[in-house]
This record gives sequence, C-alpha cells and structure tokens, in this order.
Amino acid sequence: REFVDVQERQQQALQALELLARFVSRSRSLLDLRQVEPAVIAAMNNAGSRQAAIAVAELLPSHRSQAALVELASRVEEPLAARRLAAQAFARSVEQHGLLLTAVEIQRQYDRYNQSADLDAGTQGVLGALLDAIEAPTAHLRAAAAAESRQAKPEKQ
Repeated sequence: REFVDVQERQQQALQALELLARFVSRSRSLLDLRQVEPAVIAAMNNAGSRQAAIAVAELLPSHRSQAALVELASRVEEPLAARRLAAQAFARSVEQHGLLLTAVEIQRQYDRYNQSADLDAGTQGVLGALLDAIEAPTAHLRAAAAAESRQAKPEKQ
C-alpha cells in the first residue's frame, strides 16, 4: 500500500533535481551543498535523471562536481549526447567557479585526449572541449605571452 513504483520515484527524483537547481541558482548560502552533492553525482549515472543532475552539478562550486562532470564526459560507453552535455556543463562551471580539478585530474584528461586517436570524431570533440575548458582560465596569459614573443623578435629587413 505504501509502495512507490519506479516510474513515480523517477518523477519525484526529477522534480527534486529541478527544484534543487532553481534553489542553488538563487541562494547557495542557505543550503549546505555538501549534503546534496553525493545524490546529485549519483543521479548523473541514471539515464532518466542525468540531464537534470548535470544541470545541478554545473551550479555546485566544488571539486567533486567538476570531477564528476569530467568523468561522465570522458566515459566512451555513455551516449555521445550525454557526454557533450556534461562537457558543456563543465565548461560553464569552470567559467563560473574557476577550475577546481587537481593537477593529476588535468593530466589524466590530456592523456585521454592523446590516446583518443582511434576513437570517433564525436568523442575526440568532447575530449577536446574538456581541454579547452581546462585551458580557458589561462587563455589570456598564453595570448599575452605570444604577443610579447612576437614583439621581442627582431624584424628581418
């Protein structure tokens, strides 16, 4: 009599994630995000709640959320659309919260990209997009260094 079937639980989970996304985007200070983060990350592994969970993970200013987005985007066994969504959310998270990955996690992404030569173009694109997001916070520094390098070279006559 108190049994809740799978479909109803799934609907409730989606509603909870949607409400959480709205709440987190408006008032982060009222909620201890560490309490909800494990559930959000777990929901990213469920096809039915993945999209809503990715939207919430993007809003959470934490290392664990960014790492989970990167891991989902890097799993070649997941549908390409889900991986693209996770990579886009990761890029927006980095833009909003800064890059929170560790040096080891960043190196792992470079290794994944370098080992992707035999994978499909879609997967290579997702892995490349992750690296673009990782490099984005320092893009202005690279551009300035390149400009300085061009100015330092003597002109040939």
